[in-house]
Amino acid sequence: MKVTVQTADNFTPARRSKLDQAVALMAQVLSSPDFAADVLKYPFMDDSGLTNEGILTKLSAGAELLDPVADQECDLYLKIYWPSWFKKWSVIGYGYANERTIYCNGYWFDRMTIAEIAGNLAHEWCHKAGFEHDFRATNRRPNSVPYAIGNLVEHYAKKFLGLPT
Repeated sequence: MKVTVQTADNFTPARRSKLDQAVALMAQVLSSPDFAADVLKYPFMDDSGLTNEGILTKLSAGAELLDPVADQECDLYLKIYWPSWFKKWSVIGYGYANERTIYCNGYWFDRMTIAEIAGNLAHEWCHKAGFEHDFRATNRRPNSVPYAIGNLVEHYAKKFLGLPT
């Protein structure tokens, strides 16, 4: 599967380098047979009514809600933002269903590892592909598609980098 950064607003050259490494890892993970095998057996709790095979098929298609072409590509439209100091740790990133942009909290981005960024991008891209999770912390939230896929991508990214998982 291909992962393409369509836009990267407010990224310094150093942040862009970190982003490019994370995107390459994300693509490697999403294309890996081990990742696919884990998706097929994952105990999803918030699956939009899809089977595990349906979830994998939808992810592999690479069709975003605002660009519903099944091109086997994750299109990322990214922007670093800087929340006020008292909210700087509130969220790692977010996006809205009616726009393509994924907003990356600069405070978190600068402190995250490449594997963590890959996992977060996968989580946020799952929203762009139409998957949601509970807003509040619930029992279902960790096993929702965005959280599960983000965690699996981070796990395999660490593994591919030779880091403890």
